[in-house]
Amino acid sequence: MAVSAQAHSFDPAAEMRAHIGRHTDKSFDWDAFPGSRGFPELERAQMRYIGAGGSPKTDDPSTLRPGKFTLSLVHQPVGKYAPCHSHEVVEHFLVLEGVLTVGWTWGD
Repeated sequence: MAVSAQAHSFDPAAEMRAHIGRHTDKSFDWDAFPGSRGFPELERAQMRYIGAGGSPKTDDPSTLRPGKFTLSLVHQPVGKYAPCHSHEVVEHFLVLEGVLTVGWTWGD
């Protein structure tokens, strides 16, 4: 049985690019949440950095692969809101400008 060994060339620049997400290479995706289409009051945009961050767009090539964490920026114009929803994981918010009003329920 013949076994051929191929030399695997290591490209450090390519390896580093796979782990770097630059803000200047990104733009807001105004269609990140397809379930909100047709509802102008739910208008919001997402800029993904690590993983899909709640969006079904898991194949975004400009996004770093997630482990147990995702990170994205969400731009939500004044007067717009997100639909009621839940996650199997904790969701954190950091408000950079404006006011965020959040409601929740627990149990039944």
